[in-house]
Amino acid sequence: MTIKAMSLRVPSELSLVLVTFVTAMGFGRMFTNWSYFPPTLAALLASHLLAIACRRRRLGILMTTAISFVLGCLTISLLLYQSTTRLGLPTGRTLHVLRIDLVEAAQLFRDVKPPATPIAGFVAATAIVFWAVAFLADWSAFRLSARFEALLPTVALFVFSSLFSAEEGRYRAAFLYVAGGLTFLLFHRSAQQEAGMAWTRGDAHRGSRALLRAGGGLMVTTLVASAFVGPLLPGARQDGLVDWKGLGGNNGTRITVSPLVDIRSRLVEQSNGVAFTVRSPVRSYWRLTALDAFDGRIWKSSQRFGKVKTSLSSQNETKAPTKVVAQEFTVDKLSQIWLPAAFEPTAIEASKAEVRWEPTTSTLIVDEPTSDGLTYKVNSAIPRFDAAALDAATDSVPAAIQKQFLALPSDISRKVVAEAQRITSAQPTPYRKALALENYFRDNFTYSLRVQAGHANDRMDEFLFQTRQGYCEQFAGSFAAMARSIGLPARVAVGFTTGDPGTEPNTFVVRGKHAHAWPEVFLAGYGWVLFEPTPGRGAPDASYTGVAEAQAGLVPTTTPNDSATSTTLTPIPDEFGVGSDPGLGLGGEGNSTGVTEPVEAPAPTRLPLFGPAGITIAAAIAVFALYAAAMFGSRYLRRSRRHSRADTPATKVTAHWADTVENLGLLGVHASTAETPTEFAHRAGSRARLEGAGFEDLAELTTAARYGDASLDAEHVSRASSTATAVADRVRSQTSTMQRINYELSPRKHTRRWLHRRP
Repeated sequence: MTIKAMSLRVPSELSLVLVTFVTAMGFGRMFTNWSYFPPTLAALLASHLLAIACRRRRLGILMTTAISFVLGCLTISLLLYQSTTRLGLPTGRTLHVLRIDLVEAAQLFRDVKPPATPIAGFVAATAIVFWAVAFLADWSAFRLSARFEALLPTVALFVFSSLFSAEEGRYRAAFLYVAGGLTFLLFHRSAQQEAGMAWTRGDAHRGSRALLRAGGGLMVTTLVASAFVGPLLPGARQDGLVDWKGLGGNNGTRITVSPLVDIRSRLVEQSNGVAFTVRSPVRSYWRLTALDAFDGRIWKSSQRFGKVKTSLSSQNETKAPTKVVAQEFTVDKLSQIWLPAAFEPTAIEASKAEVRWEPTTSTLIVDEPTSDGLTYKVNSAIPRFDAAALDAATDSVPAAIQKQFLALPSDISRKVVAEAQRITSAQPTPYRKALALENYFRDNFTYSLRVQAGHANDRMDEFLFQTRQGYCEQFAGSFAAMARSIGLPARVAVGFTTGDPGTEPNTFVVRGKHAHAWPEVFLAGYGWVLFEPTPGRGAPDASYTGVAEAQAGLVPTTTPNDSATSTTLTPIPDEFGVGSDPGLGLGGEGNSTGVTEPVEAPAPTRLPLFGPAGITIAAAIAVFALYAAAMFGSRYLRRSRRHSRADTPATKVTAHWADTVENLGLLGVHASTAETPTEFAHRAGSRARLEGAGFEDLAELTTAARYGDASLDAEHVSRASSTATAVADRVRSQTSTMQRINYELSPRKHTRRWLHRRP
């Protein structure tokens, strides 16, 4: 092949990269921000370049697949999990965290209504999928020379994102994808023509240039017409006849990714980045929201929010004394819609954003994709609970609270319910029952990030009765579920611990490592009361819990009864670099000194023999094996069915002809419906070197069979069979085993067969 003949191969390859690129851009409608795009772009570009390099080095498809898999693992690890790698190579922790992220993303997918927050699992899945799509597209386009099949992977992703993403930007995404797809088809067709059809000797490029000019003009005309005329057509901007997006029954209520997921991501990634800064005269847990619904898989909330101006209505009545505290927040990189505040907010001032309020869970959000960059002021009425007063609370809970905050899935584990009853059966009051649950976790469990994410029923059983280690998600979620099972209304609050002291007085710098979740229990007369079951954590000014104030990296040197102004925070080692908290030994009621002592960190959880890498490899092998079996099996079944149905000499002859035409496809010789068998035999015979194989005789017999020649008999059938065998031997002698395997695995022959039913 001359240099000129190769001149359009590079534009053809670049246009395929363009198709994958615009498909990845279209995925932006799935997420609230573009943080998914840089790693996805890097993955798809690396995959395309690797596929091109392997082809240029003339490496086989099996070797290319193996190289792509290995380098794909390395690339994804470095892009998204660099902190878990060692010398740039993925480790067991990399695979462990990746598995957690992917499982979590899969569980959340059916609950999240786009645009969703691009959590780690969604970003990892998107990058992995685009790596695979780039590889498959290159394989189809340039190894199988299948233009339309090369677009199928990106078409599937485009349709997927169109079905599930937000409506905004749909015309732009569709226009860009169609433009990219048509550009690829034009360049790929021209490159094939330039390489395979010499218009005049040495001047093949002239014909392909003419095709480019004509095709390019037609493409531009089509795109312009679709861009300006399409949206103007009747019904183009109307709702569909069937609102299939509303079939799930959520009536359009926005369901966001549970902030528990964001907490786990921040903790596992060991994030030291600043989420927000707060100026406040008191320390507090900075609360984002409360999750009121547990479906057996995850705690979540789908409450409706109303617009607010300044004052905030409240449904949390308490007879405990409260102190109104003014706070000023500056959000740096929270990457969420929630607005943190000390519980319970009573007023807000945010002139640069439209704020919404949900009183049942005392939640503030912005009517934007994220609250990043916002500065606002909040007043909060912070309750001051006393243990003796809480102990006098009765179990007389309003019916509305019971209905909403005692609900549990019907398949809740009986072991979990029995354990909750065992722990609390000797306690006479709701407060003491909640305290018994808190002490149960703090006295018998250890803090660790080396556990599988989630708090589903099976995970809860594993957490409570096997591993007995986890982080705040497991502690808060399990506490709340167990509390509900014994009649204590409970929910899961999500937010951040106090944070690091700032450079100015009364300021706190809250980082990703301070992300936290804790349970809240409703006690009659006192409203929602915080409890802290997570070892190594303790809320400020919460002496009624019997737990000293503590957070990641800092613990107090005073008792929780001391004033906020006299407490000194002393740095201690935290979970950074080791993957698990030292397990600060904060006891329950017996811890009267308030001084915490580190205890030995729990041993890392041993990864199973068949971990994520083994499961991934096994799944890939299984998928490939099923695909190969389907391809080879379809050929065998098709031929068997063809010959079993042939009950006359004429149909038996045409069956042998069909077998022969299929075999010739391996040499790139395909029959056209416009050709007679004799015409095809003349054309194919010279190209496939079939001299002396009797192919033209088989063509004549096939013609006679098709037009109902009654003189055909068993001898003619025998001649047709012998010719078919001879042609198959000739084809086999001209091809390698890998060529035959590639042909059988190619989807191209199936699309051609559907388009041309009769050979």
